[in-house]
Amino acid sequence: MADETNVLREPRPVMRPGAAADLLLSAYGECGIDVRELGGERDRNFMLRLVSGGCVVLKISNSAESRAVLEMENAAMAHVARVDPELPIPHVCDALDGEKIVSFCADDGRTHMARLITVVPGQHLQGSTISADLASRIGQCCARIQVALQGFFHPAAGRTHDWDVRECGSLAVRSALITDGDRKRLVVRAFDRIKPALSQLPALPAHIQHNDVTLTNILTSDDQISGLIDFGDIQHTAAVCDLAASLTSVLRSVHHQSWNQIVCVAAGFIDGYQRVRPMEPAEAVVIGELLIARLLTTVMISAKRSLDHGENVDYIEQYDDASWALLEQLMAIEPGAMQQLWARLCGTSRVSQQLPDVAARRAKSMGGRSHRSPMPNH
Repeated sequence: MADETNVLREPRPVMRPGAAADLLLSAYGECGIDVRELGGERDRNFMLRLVSGGCVVLKISNSAESRAVLEMENAAMAHVARVDPELPIPHVCDALDGEKIVSFCADDGRTHMARLITVVPGQHLQGSTISADLASRIGQCCARIQVALQGFFHPAAGRTHDWDVRECGSLAVRSALITDGDRKRLVVRAFDRIKPALSQLPALPAHIQHNDVTLTNILTSDDQISGLIDFGDIQHTAAVCDLAASLTSVLRSVHHQSWNQIVCVAAGFIDGYQRVRPMEPAEAVVIGELLIARLLTTVMISAKRSLDHGENVDYIEQYDDASWALLEQLMAIEPGAMQQLWARLCGTSRVSQQLPDVAARRAKSMGGRSHRSPMPNH
């Protein structure tokens, strides 16, 4: 498995808007005006309006990114366009030499790879409060991209990176970066709590996943989903990890609302998701703990990257407050109760299945006897 974590450690490309317009002309033969820089975690992205009409995004990849990974992203977009042409995703444009990836030396003296991406209409949802109805449509979108990618293969998909929920435990050493005592104790408990769930992932359905169907990458127009962008975190992982990344993003948007409303939004997401891809009982068992794992991943990556990349701190820390608030709420729920909640929301409460540590604790408390889930069967 290739380690791609350097892309989160290497500084973002340095490039002036004027240089982006120059590259567009020299590599693609297009004249761009009204150059506008877009946000990005590890890349540098520019929106340009073309003199010939329309807009494009020039994506300058981090110098630590491998060509194989970019080729995988391009191939995945082409595959999805073939198998689900109604799913609105961007497409990669050919350069003048017929290639989809252009190498060049940027203002910072490093060699980067660039791609020209078509613009998908709509506005991203980050910062919006998600309703149960919209959550359902996001859940459907998450499942659709999973189903579209289930027949896709690429050798670079075996990579891992810090956003890989399966590797969340490796981030525990970053707890030392948390200066607030209460939060540090919270993450120490959380890392210990999620271990049984992470241990179950190798046995769950897996294939290449988008891995970032989040509010930053979902576009809407007139309250309808109009686009899904950014295949930059694509990798082979469990389907439930991809689901957890998307659902965590949705629930963060309502962390300030009542718990009943949070559950209502979660139910909407799961209902929409399962209209496209029904979940297995074993996936429902771990989903609550994987939400905790995704939140841990978020705050640990932020703690490290905000120190290393101060020039991009606003982008890096944009999820922190909501992530900490939701993490505290989820950690207040006992693991057994968490499993019961998600079994009910996923419709798997009739199936008696527990994480190893929960089953062991219950057996011990009952003198070694087995114990069925206390959820009623209706």
